Amino acid sequence: MLSSTILALFGAVCVAAINYPGGQSLWKVTPKYHILGLENVQFNDIDSCLANCYNRKECFVVDFDTNTKPPCWVQTKSMVVDSSQLKPMDTVTNYMLSSKTPAVAVAVVAAKPKAADLTTCWTVTPKNHLIGLVQAPYNDVPSCTDYCFKLKDCYAVDFDTNTNPKCWVQTSPSVVPDVRNLFPMETVTNYILNKSCKK
Repeated sequence: MLSSTILALFGAVCVAAINYPGGQSLWKVTPKYHILGLENVQFNDIDSCLANCYNRKECFVVDFDTNTKPPCWVQTKSMVVDSSQLKPMDTVTNYMLSSKTPAVAVAVVAAKPKAADLTTCWTVTPKNHLIGLVQAPYNDVPSCTDYCFKLKDCYAVDFDTNTNPKCWVQTSPSVVPDVRNLFPMETVTNYILNKSCKK
């Protein structure tokens, strides 16, 4: 009994403080509630998740759901959000931003590489796909290709209008992104990145 109490006390002491972009006073935190209409993005820690939202012009709300992988959900489109829209959910903590300080720069977004131009860097092949790609949480072509561009081993994307999400990316160097390796598929457009664009 005593040992479990000591562990509980140490556990509480070891919890890292959250780095609130713009300052903690700008964020209203509501444990065990979420808001519908957010998009799942590739961040696994709360600091990066909040920073991602803070650097999106349209984002004023975050859900951090420990039951999803990745757990970060952010607002990606203009919509009215307020506390009246919160719905109970045990695994989620909701973070609502009251305002933004434009002068504050957050490292997560500042470190993003320049995106590859769709018209000059990608070979586009409609109605074809590449085997071995992994689904990613994006439903528009620019977000999908930008995500691939930031991944070390990604030089190919399939955008499949018949899946949800629609984005599929290369995550392994064993997949060879070459138009000769494509297979016909009506609902897919394949994008292969020119390696010189990533240097």
